[in-house]
Amino acid sequence: MSELSKRLQAGAVLTSLLVAGAAGSVAAQESAAKGEFRLPDQAAAWVNSTPISLSALKGKAAVLWFYDEQCPKCKGKWPALQAEAKKYDGKPILFIAVNSGNSRFEVEQYAREVGLKWPVIVDSTRQFEKACGIREVSLENIYQLGVILPDGHFQEGNANDVPGSADKALADAKWKVDPAGIPSTLRTAWLAVEFGNPAAAATAVKKSLNSPKPEIQEAAGKLHEAVQTEVQESLSLADQWLEGKQKWEAYKIYTSVKERFGGYDLPTDVAAKMKELEADTKVKNEITAGKALEAAAKLLRNASASSQRSAVTRLKKLVMEHGDTEAGAQAQQYLTKLEEG
Repeated sequence: MSELSKRLQAGAVLTSLLVAGAAGSVAAQESAAKGEFRLPDQAAAWVNSTPISLSALKGKAAVLWFYDEQCPKCKGKWPALQAEAKKYDGKPILFIAVNSGNSRFEVEQYAREVGLKWPVIVDSTRQFEKACGIREVSLENIYQLGVILPDGHFQEGNANDVPGSADKALADAKWKVDPAGIPSTLRTAWLAVEFGNPAAAATAVKKSLNSPKPEIQEAAGKLHEAVQTEVQESLSLADQWLEGKQKWEAYKIYTSVKERFGGYDLPTDVAAKMKELEADTKVKNEITAGKALEAAAKLLRNASASSQRSAVTRLKKLVMEHGDTEAGAQAQQYLTKLEEG
């Protein structure tokens, strides 16, 4: 691997660590609390998509295609794979590619080269691959298939029978809001709500609630209700963390709710609770440490040697001053990786 590739991969890993230490998605918090399988919640870990959470997929299915980037045979399979996935348009299932061991930069290049339009998980450290229990993908094991069931559980599928695996995963899948009643003007908003990006749909949904056309107003009402149900579920989880005196966990969820559901009316006490939590010493330290990690990540993404050295210096300082925080632990993890690699 070239020195540039190493730096790009290092930047991708650190960015992943950074985002994981900042305000994580509600799905990540739920899964972590239950010790369950989860999808990456870091923006740097996704190509062709914003992070897709298990919460977004709740009730729906997904097919995960693990592939080896260097395999010529794998490259030749993409037209047929994407054509097969196209047959499932309109059904509650998502097709996701997973690349292990490569940098985001390399994955982006590959996706352009083969015309890959699916969301792609960038698993630079192979942690996601290991969590799935998939045998390491390589030139000796060129591809694997897994499925996410509507209940959020992961299972291995049959890479030689994509439709068979997809159909089994679809057996109990369903949409949050029946697409049959969604007019064409709200289809984009509907998809955003279905797949975990409700903020992107906020303007269209709120505007359509006042539409003079009854069918549009009714559809917008259903989407709005689905979003508010998610808001309440998320806030209920935050309240549970608060009751358990886990203020930082609660704060992360409140932050996530504010971001994910931007543009919708949130309960008035959300801002007040966030302000109160920000006065807590532990929360303050976690926020400060997160900002320091972000600054180090920004430096590391610069390929110059001086920026690289400054990033390492900041990481060491972060560990020394805020070693008991999430960001501090992640900085130490990254420094360890640098020493090993």
